[in-house]
Amino acid sequence: MEISREAILDKTHYGLKIYAYVLRQYYPDTTVLSVKGRDCGITRNPFNGGKETLRIHIDGVIATHRDT
Repeated sequence: MEISREAILDKTHYGLKIYAYVLRQYYPDTTVLSVKGRDCGITRNPFNGGKETLRIHIDGVIATHRDT
């Protein structure tokens, strides 16, 4: 299997599985992402004191994030 950007994005559902993995390291045993269409809504941000400020969504072919 060739390792490419496209292959990684395909195996990780646009990169959402990577975000979920990192968030589960901070918030184990909880639902860290809820995908609705191309948006995950707002979730807890471990880099902002656990406040619900992290917005993750699929932008084109890649998942991106923004701190609200």
